[in-house]
Amino acid sequence: MNILIADDDLEFIHKLKNDFISFFELYSLDLHFDLKSKDFYSKLENRTDVAFIDIDLGIENGLNYAKYIKKSYPDALLIFISNSDELVFQTLSIGIFQFIRKSKYDDDSIIVFNQLKDYIFKKLNTKVLVIKGCKYLISINEIKYILSIGRDILIFYKDRQLTIHSSIKDILDFFNSPFLIQIQRGMIVNYMYIKKINRNIICMLDGKEYKIGRKYLKNCIDCYEKLLLNDIN
Repeated sequence: MNILIADDDLEFIHKLKNDFISFFELYSLDLHFDLKSKDFYSKLENRTDVAFIDIDLGIENGLNYAKYIKKSYPDALLIFISNSDELVFQTLSIGIFQFIRKSKYDDDSIIVFNQLKDYIFKKLNTKVLVIKGCKYLISINEIKYILSIGRDILIFYKDRQLTIHSSIKDILDFFNSPFLIQIQRGMIVNYMYIKKINRNIICMLDGKEYKIGRKYLKNCIDCYEKLLLNDIN
């Protein structure tokens, strides 16, 4: 997740960054920060997923800067910051996610962080997976496939493998996603990584091919066609 913090108060920028990291450290988020206390329109190092923007950026107008960020990154979540509580009403037309009052920072920041966490989990198709006491924030879209070996579930995720004690049924219930399709007794594939289905053979984007078990063939094809039609429409 890429976080932009734009404020002409450098001390506040670092406080907000540290508080954000402390709040989300349990969820194993991959965080990248762009911190700007000046030269606000200079090139950003990362795309922007979440932007904390002070309405009063010194000689710059924070509302105009927010519009600039939104034009460059339409999906970015805007969170305004201000010393003036009444300025919240000026931000409503821009499509903000939330507002933090510096005068009520301790209360507002916790509320906003919790709302942001809920948004990530619900809207971005993510789950928190607990493995040996460690929490991992898992994006279902980045699970390539899942294997069941004995009592272990192997989740092939991004460029790493996660192992958890569970069953195929329980892991399907846990993720509860139409994108995860069971093709064998001990195998689940992600629709996002399917290239095509040829009769009873599923062809993946990485070139690998897997046979679909007879028991799972009809459901697999039905799910695939339904998702494919939704993509087209």
